[in-house]
Amino acid sequence: MDRLTRRMCGGWGLVEGCELNTPEGMRRVVERLAAYENSGMTPELAAQYAKYEEDTKSMMRDMRDLADFELAQADGRIMILPKATKSFKPVVSDDPQDNVSTALNLFYVKDGWTWVRGGGPGPAYADISLNDYVRMIARDHGLEIAKSSDEDEISIEMAELLLDGTSTIDGIVATLYTAGWAFAELRERLKGYETTGKTADELLRQRVTPFVNDPFSMVWVAFKNLYPDKECEVFWDQHQEDEHKEEYGFTNFPSDGSTPQVFVYAEHPVNIQTETFAHELAHVAVGPKHEHDDVWEAAFDAIFKEYNRLGDLMFPKPESVGTENETD
Repeated sequence: MDRLTRRMCGGWGLVEGCELNTPEGMRRVVERLAAYENSGMTPELAAQYAKYEEDTKSMMRDMRDLADFELAQADGRIMILPKATKSFKPVVSDDPQDNVSTALNLFYVKDGWTWVRGGGPGPAYADISLNDYVRMIARDHGLEIAKSSDEDEISIEMAELLLDGTSTIDGIVATLYTAGWAFAELRERLKGYETTGKTADELLRQRVTPFVNDPFSMVWVAFKNLYPDKECEVFWDQHQEDEHKEEYGFTNFPSDGSTPQVFVYAEHPVNIQTETFAHELAHVAVGPKHEHDDVWEAAFDAIFKEYNRLGDLMFPKPESVGTENETD
């Protein structure tokens, strides 16, 4: 449309050639106004119609795209793949239900010793300790090994027989014995990770830092352990020169319900930043409806306790020894 008006600094004005102090300009403006009034539409109604027309155009484009998509799908040019879902499938199981799961959990730890799942004699095929399993092999095959009733002696004997390698049956049995207890040990360590209910990628994303004792990473892990479904984006920020610097951080909850953003001001000491980070994550945990009420305080205390628990696991206090500390 050939507009007769244009936006100016102080509001709206007429374009060149439509000045009201000239007969030609006056005529053009009056004719345009008359055309609008003859339509019987108010400016408000005209604006609504323009919006409807634009929305309709957009909808028609979407419908054309949908039709093109369905035709392409019918022709076999497009294939819809199932949406990938992140599902946690633990390897460790105390009740395996298939051959693969049974094999992956064949050796396990119980009461400090390795056991073989279903390794006992038939027809019951009950679970049996690894030492008794080796004793059974020796008895069935007439081997002069594993005759001691002392569990520790069996373990030492198998370690020595490893030197035989595959040159003797005894060495092969010792290799089986070593693989069994090592497998059980690895299973126990994997079990510790799987108790978090997270995949390896998720655990890596939770804590990626070059610092062994990074407090921010520890606070984040504590938060995710307690509130795994809560998401947020975290940023360091810095006050501008004209801003007051008493604020340590804040949490922004977008009005459209999208992911909250946590901001921590970087010019404060690390210990204050760490506490601020936990403070703001507690807001993320309970949502914008709870300012600093009892619900928020309970979340903050929970993150603090989990942070300390992780610290005790990662950095156990050394036992007191009677030696002097080294000095530079």
